[in-house]
Amino acid sequence: MGSGITLDVHLPVGRIGNLRLDPLKTITGISIGDLFEAVRCGEIRQADLADIYPIRLPEGRGVNLDISVIGGELGIMSQDGHFKLTLPTQLASWAHNNLAQYAARGPELVTKPSGVTVVEVWILPTKGATVRLPVGVGEILFVVT
Repeated sequence: MGSGITLDVHLPVGRIGNLRLDPLKTITGISIGDLFEAVRCGEIRQADLADIYPIRLPEGRGVNLDISVIGGELGIMSQDGHFKLTLPTQLASWAHNNLAQYAARGPELVTKPSGVTVVEVWILPTKGATVRLPVGVGEILFVVT
């Protein structure tokens, strides 16, 4: 363990002909897909309702999105051989009910140096493990590859 992890990240999109709609950008003001460019390890694939980003997170590396507009932070990181997921505190109950089966540690509330409190969960990076994160306009899927 400790060398990093690879994931397919499925981000919800809508398509009407050649028009691509990014509902997460509409909510956050930022294209979440752009955050994955620095860690992308292959071509973006398209599914019916999602763009699929193959990413590699070397040990200690990750990406975070400040979503203070809706409260908190969303992030992923490779830490101590695990896939660490950081979520806004509004998802604490959801994380407890839905991620405990995959969790090596957590979910637990953590206060960041910025003063923002988040939920952190360390997921065992078992090939095929899938975390489905509801985002109101679909779901983000994190699939360990």
